[in-house]
Amino acid sequence: MRRARSRRAPWSASTRPSKPSSEEEDAPGRGIVFQAFPPSVKFGEVPAGCVYRFKVSILNAGVDYSKYRIRQPKLSNVSVVYTPCQVAAGMSVVVWVEISAPVAGAIIKDTFSIVSEVKEDIFQVPIHATVVEAGALPPPASCLDEEGQVEVVEHIAKTVTLSTLRSKPPPVVSGNKLLKRADGTTLGGTLSDVQTAGKQVKKKKTLRAAGIPVD
Repeated sequence: MRRARSRRAPWSASTRPSKPSSEEEDAPGRGIVFQAFPPSVKFGEVPAGCVYRFKVSILNAGVDYSKYRIRQPKLSNVSVVYTPCQVAAGMSVVVWVEISAPVAGAIIKDTFSIVSEVKEDIFQVPIHATVVEAGALPPPASCLDEEGQVEVVEHIAKTVTLSTLRSKPPPVVSGNKLLKRADGTTLGGTLSDVQTAGKQVKKKKTLRAAGIPVD
């Protein structure tokens, strides 16, 4: 399987593409050569915390072999997974629309386009989903709808990035705290005491190396 790539806008709960025109909303899901079934991708309400996919069949309604390609959605959390190929007349292929839904309250609204080899033969397929608060996450490989169109791919793993670590500075260790052994007993001194003693030892070594007598 290959993901066709394009430049996409970073996604967040408040980031959405511009509102589709009325023509895009009412797209019939068909071009000169190819037709999409269903003509629009409606995930409905999906629990936050998972990746979901939706199956779309692309039918060659022409009279000869034809190739197609996909123009990916603009949002970075929406993609179409497909294998570019020639499709015989009267035959269909399956593509998968995948969305990542990490944040509750987000409305995912986008489109992808199907382009044939015929000049100016392009049509759009709308994508819509509403991300809701999740209690128990649905298990992977399960379906959210009775028709079996909305499938759970995987749970979204919580990751720690460098930017997250940098935003949380390490705790400051007080120099007046008593140092402790692994068993919890104290060593009889503080961090400041140890640092001071270390500086004195270093200073004496430097003086001895220079030939200066040290008591």
